[in-house]
Amino acid sequence: MKNWMALVTMFGLLASLTTSQAQQADPDRLDELDARIEQTRQRLNLTDEQTVQIEPILESSFHASMLVLESHGIDLSVPREQRARPNFREIRAIGKELQAVREETAEEMAEFLTEEQMEEYRKIQEERRAEMREQIGARR
Repeated sequence: MKNWMALVTMFGLLASLTTSQAQQADPDRLDELDARIEQTRQRLNLTDEQTVQIEPILESSFHASMLVLESHGIDLSVPREQRARPNFREIRAIGKELQAVREETAEEMAEFLTEEQMEEYRKIQEERRAEMREQIGARR
């Protein structure tokens, strides 16, 4: 039930991101998205057809993750040392919501990737999870 609620929240947040908002998004964030898509394409050795199939999934996942952070008052465009550090409860809530995004993304990606590619994709997700933890200032 909790995962369902997290997914409903995530999709609600995602639905609030209109095309015009996406186009007005921070150019650095859009560059980061492009770089992540390219990195994923290369690491997974995607075919052209797979690239076309998963690009919208990765874009949606990226924007959903940014919306989760924004909903918790985290703006990654602000230097880390100038951001308020979330408390333990906030970090747990953020982590749960981001995990729901990652799980939904992996399910969607599995429709188009081979098992070998999915294994590598899971490694990419774990690397990005560690990056995100570092960016929001979470300690382990």
